[in-house]
Amino acid sequence: MSAHRARSLFRLFAGALLAAPIAHLGYRRGALDRGGALASTAVGMLVFAGGGLAWSLPMIGFFGSASILTRMRSIRQRAGYRAKPDQTARTARQVAANGGVAALLGLFQLCAPRTPCTVPYLGAVAAAAADTWATEVGGLSPGQPRSFRTGRHVPHGTSGAVTLLGTVAMVAGAGLVALLAPRTAPRWSVLLAGCTGALLDTLLGATLQARYRCERCGCLVEDPKHGCPGRVRRESGLPGLTNDAVNALATLSAAAVAAALARLNRRAG
Repeated sequence: MSAHRARSLFRLFAGALLAAPIAHLGYRRGALDRGGALASTAVGMLVFAGGGLAWSLPMIGFFGSASILTRMRSIRQRAGYRAKPDQTARTARQVAANGGVAALLGLFQLCAPRTPCTVPYLGAVAAAAADTWATEVGGLSPGQPRSFRTGRHVPHGTSGAVTLLGTVAMVAGAGLVALLAPRTAPRWSVLLAGCTGALLDTLLGATLQARYRCERCGCLVEDPKHGCPGRVRRESGLPGLTNDAVNALATLSAAAVAAALARLNRRAG
């Protein structure tokens, strides 16, 4: 066995040892369901394998803050802030949508250690954090959100909707990842890339994301599996472009923006 392969296997094993307890804690706290915990372990393992603790710290900061914010909003909802609580336990699909690009970059960095992937990785995590913070904190806004496309008032929880509180939270979420980034990373590039990815997420959610009408209960939903046995038909948006797909595209775009900004910084320097 070559030295590189042995080192890679060791980093994967060490990453699993670090990620599994954190994912288990998230499962016990209700932040993840069983599939989400397994997916989080895989993401955390690949992230550590690719970049060590320098990469893991921003991811842990994102996951921990997102879990706390989701828990806080769930408590407010159960206390009567809103009539219908949202699902709080994240599924494997949701974990993959927010952390899949970061995990793939970790795997790529592990296989090609000379290729610089730190800044794109941080951009992807910053976009996931910015979007999550905007969603969770914006959901507590006393004012009704407005559609990013039309400017009209829409119900809380509608994809593509914005509030002032949610926008501030978006910047704060991306800023947290930038703050936890390695000292050598261009923090402004990470912040801008994260906010760009979150804004793209909002734009796609307001324009191209698929929405479905349930033929039984008449509800307009974003996921065909909405807890009702009735059949659904697509009313708007592109087929297959679900909220999870939008999240994945947003993190991918943020990684690309972060890489482009880092390249411009190097040329300017």
